[in-house]
Amino acid sequence: MTEVRFQVDDPYLQRIKTNLGAPNAKTTDLMRDALTILSWAAEERSKGRYILSSKRDGTDVGRLVMPILEAVQPAAAE
Repeated sequence: MTEVRFQVDDPYLQRIKTNLGAPNAKTTDLMRDALTILSWAAEERSKGRYILSSKRDGTDVGRLVMPILEAVQPAAAE
């Protein structure tokens, strides 16, 4: 297993935890979940799909744009 270490501002991390409704969440668990989402997003991009968000009624659509995801190449058709 690889150990990952990085530094992030305490207020930024606390703001994320608060937005998630989990102000006491373990940072390790939060990072594991973040990597899970990134892995899923990369898998979706490899299928040629985009990551979108919208209001409940489907309006006001936004697309997640991250350089690392834009670099993912769609898998070759079988």
